[in-house]
Amino acid sequence: MKLGIGVLEWSPSRTDAATLKGYMDADADRDFVVGTHIFLAPIAGTDASRPCVYNDAYCITSNYAPNGYLDGAGIWDALKDIAGLRAIFTGHSHGAYSAQMTGTNGNLVQALSTLNPGYAGWGNIILMKFRTDNQTIEFYSWKTAQNVADQASWGAPKIVGWIPRSDNTAPTVSMTAPTDGATPSGMVTVSATASDNVGVVGVQFLLDDSLLGTEDTTEPYFISWDSTTASSGPHRLSARARDAAGNLTTSAAVSVTIDNTAPAVSITAPADGATVSGMVTVSATASDNTGVIGVQFLLDGVALGTEVTTGPYALSWDSTTANSGSHMLSARARDAAGNLTTSATVSVTIDNGAPTVSMTAPANGATVSGMVTVSATASDNIGVVGVQFLLDGVPLGAEDTTGPYSISWDSTTANSGSHTLSAQARDAAGHVTTSPTVSVAIDNTAPTVSMTAPANGSTPSGMVTVSATASDNRGVVGVQFLLDGVPLGTEDTTGPYSISWDSTAASSGSHTLSARARDAAGNFTTSPTVSVTIDNTAPTISMTAPANGAAVSGTVTVSATASDNRGVVGVQFLLDGVPLGAEDRTAPYSISWNTKAVSLGSHTLAARARDAVGNQTTSAGIVVTVSKKK
Repeated sequence: MKLGIGVLEWSPSRTDAATLKGYMDADADRDFVVGTHIFLAPIAGTDASRPCVYNDAYCITSNYAPNGYLDGAGIWDALKDIAGLRAIFTGHSHGAYSAQMTGTNGNLVQALSTLNPGYAGWGNIILMKFRTDNQTIEFYSWKTAQNVADQASWGAPKIVGWIPRSDNTAPTVSMTAPTDGATPSGMVTVSATASDNVGVVGVQFLLDDSLLGTEDTTEPYFISWDSTTASSGPHRLSARARDAAGNLTTSAAVSVTIDNTAPAVSITAPADGATVSGMVTVSATASDNTGVIGVQFLLDGVALGTEVTTGPYALSWDSTTANSGSHMLSARARDAAGNLTTSATVSVTIDNGAPTVSMTAPANGATVSGMVTVSATASDNIGVVGVQFLLDGVPLGAEDTTGPYSISWDSTTANSGSHTLSAQARDAAGHVTTSPTVSVAIDNTAPTVSMTAPANGSTPSGMVTVSATASDNRGVVGVQFLLDGVPLGTEDTTGPYSISWDSTAASSGSHTLSARARDAAGNFTTSPTVSVTIDNTAPTISMTAPANGAAVSGTVTVSATASDNRGVVGVQFLLDGVPLGAEDRTAPYSISWNTKAVSLGSHTLAARARDAVGNQTTSAGIVVTVSKKK
């Protein structure tokens, strides 16, 4: 709406219409009304310089009503074609009379003037101008004079007062935010649009018909509302617009539901402290009093993937896109009101490096049997959590979860023949590495072995040859002889299998001899034992005839006595150290010696006793003299 200026004039002969037109044309943004001027005289005793207003207590009043001098004054014809002119009104003479003029839109405007003593035959021009607030009218006094000199000194307009303009048109107003049916929370922008024929001077927002904040007096009209100060549940928001005339309009209300209860959310996978790798399922549970509309997962506080808007809340995370090491996972749940809750974090360790593992026993190509130690070494950038041994690619025993990594394998549970062994290392992230295989030959067939010497029940003595025969399906690698179950000498690793045994190193009496054969797989077989009796006690013997120093001739009986712990088996008599006759194997031990067969003179006789094991003892010799033959 334009502003307006009203012009009042009493005498068209004293006020040039072109001057008025030029004034109005220079202010094209305003509308104008024009009326004729009258004077209002001040009441005696009052301040004559004070402006007088119609029916003012300071001014002389009159009930005289204006009449039709408009055409006679010629103002209509002069001004009716001016652009922006809205109305022309008339007053009466310049005497002490009153005047009333009706302005635009039927608003009543009261004329304002000042007494102009000495110029009763002339008048003042009064300009009425709407102020920029569009709600009041300013009155300007512009004196007229009958000569140019007076006009130069008095012709400048000045404000002499103003009165309010009447406005009966209420503003229009409507809510723009939040939308009807919204569920706001926290700080909420509440806004509205408002307009008025004259101008909106303020918008007051209302919550459930009660004032919400202070009136906003400048456009755009909005406030920031802390919705947490209101109870959760349904509420109504509206806006009340006010113009300068005091006209009020309240908008239609919008219904909102306040939700200041944040969702609850917690991570369900992976577990806190877990070590992960590759594709990982990250999941969470979330709930809310009005409903969860999305869960955003976070890696180290940064969004991981897109928000999951439907339960169950989970995503697949390619952990290979993150650096190996420690990371934090969390989930942020959001409800329809925009309330957010971030779960407690869980710590995970990303491990995208596989372990290393290698077999250490048995050696590749080994031949094994019986209980076998199977072992491996394994390492990992984070840590090995277990090593599973494999026999021909199938798990062998339980996983070993602590180093050093080994198991005891009973190879007798596997078929004899060629097999492969390997180790499979696993780290906490689930990475698995299998070692190169080692080939082993299982041999659970033991060798055969038997003693060949000495004979069972024999009575050896001195240096004794102990021997055995042995064979094996894969080959004998050694035979160990045993005396009474204790190794006798060193293992003989080449056939024929035998050792020389100095039986004198053993105590006299009964003993057992056996042989233990070993093959390449470590299979052992011990032969049946043979019993031997060791006798290292030599017999005792002494000469009994002839007497030492005797003179002998002809045929002489030579005798001796002998004894042994196990028995004398024979006595051999000796003449000068040479056997004399045959060995006498029965007691009493004696022979007949024909001395004629030897030379005359001194000779030595002795006896040598022998026991069953071959122990021998030679008696002390006796010296005899062979005399003349008879």
